[in-house]
Amino acid sequence: MRRSFFLLIFPIFLFTFSAGCQTHDCDSSTSDGGTGALRMIGGELAWENVSELGNWQDFPGEATITYTFPASFRPANYDIFPYVSTGPQQGANGGTSTSGGGQPVEYTNVSSTGFSITNSTCAEYYLHVVVMVVQDAGAIAPDASRD
Repeated sequence: MRRSFFLLIFPIFLFTFSAGCQTHDCDSSTSDGGTGALRMIGGELAWENVSELGNWQDFPGEATITYTFPASFRPANYDIFPYVSTGPQQGANGGTSTSGGGQPVEYTNVSSTGFSITNSTCAEYYLHVVVMVVQDAGAIAPDASRD
């Protein structure tokens, strides 16, 4: 009796917990993120994929988005500041956004003409990316004071 119960329940258990891997809800995709827009931030020229106060870009799980900078913006050295959120609009106070890092935000193909960014999770986010030019990449930071 016990063995027949196990043989009946085990296939149901196995199917239930393996079905999530078969749904195609998290198939990988690629898309062109466009050229974004340029704006001044703190007196410095910056690039954004979307306006900070507008709708953020949909960033589904396992998606890779490739951005190409406009021809007038070809920085040799730059920093990428990604922000992710669970909602498409953030407003002036940031809403539900946080700095992106780790699996939700992985970079590839970084060059002076653009970059690709991948959401390596199965979670859906919304994305806002800011790129700031590094003005003096060769400068060495000073040591701490000897005082």
